[in-house]
Amino acid sequence: MSIEHSFIKGEKGMIEPSQAFEKAPIHFHTIILTFSHKIIAALLREKKITKIKDYYLGSVNGRIHAYQINGTPFGLVMTLVGAAMTSGIIEEMSWLFSASNIILFGSAGVFDKSITQGKIIVPSEAYRDEGVSYHYMEPTDYISIPNSDYIYKTFMKMNVDCLLGKTWTTDAFYRETETEMKQHQKEGCLCVEMEISAAQAVCNYRKLNFYPFVYGADVVSTNSWDKRILGNLKLDKRLAYYYLALELAKEIEKR
Repeated sequence: MSIEHSFIKGEKGMIEPSQAFEKAPIHFHTIILTFSHKIIAALLREKKITKIKDYYLGSVNGRIHAYQINGTPFGLVMTLVGAAMTSGIIEEMSWLFSASNIILFGSAGVFDKSITQGKIIVPSEAYRDEGVSYHYMEPTDYISIPNSDYIYKTFMKMNVDCLLGKTWTTDAFYRETETEMKQHQKEGCLCVEMEISAAQAVCNYRKLNFYPFVYGADVVSTNSWDKRILGNLKLDKRLAYYYLALELAKEIEKR
């Protein structure tokens, strides 16, 4: 059986998050996911967040903690890179803390820096070049991001310079080829990342509201790769994206 036929509608998984975790007494309306340990460390130093000590995810790789964003009904979690890990964290954290909304922000490789320079990218659709989503929904090339228009309009009201467009989600960081890039660019993709299509599929399946946005870090273009700020973004810029996610969470609370 090919991966495209992995999803069997109406059939539950043999293991559910409810079997692995008891619900925490703390409930978050929204969980913000970041990939940056530097953001977590800075917010802890500034006493803007508080670690929830007794409820966390754990594996042989270590513990993944959740943090209360002080003075809000929101949680903050540092997720891991890649569709499989991020999807698992969404599954488990949303169950653990009874969350309804997931905000995900992080970096992406842009195709044309002249279009995306200095702009937030709000994904409208994501190409499903990963394995997770095929276990959560029927096969399609793209998955739509239902909240993209809301995110875009909210950012525009906040005077955030942003673009609405497709993204390419891939598992294979070192197998992004020029042919693929050109094809997806023709289809309207502005960037490539590793989580969004899978995260949206999980959220659809679990009836969660998903709100993703990305910023350009490196440039993936014809015959070249420009690392730019990938891995070297200054802390104040990282925190600016976090605070943008926090403002988005506050706006979602009003919906």
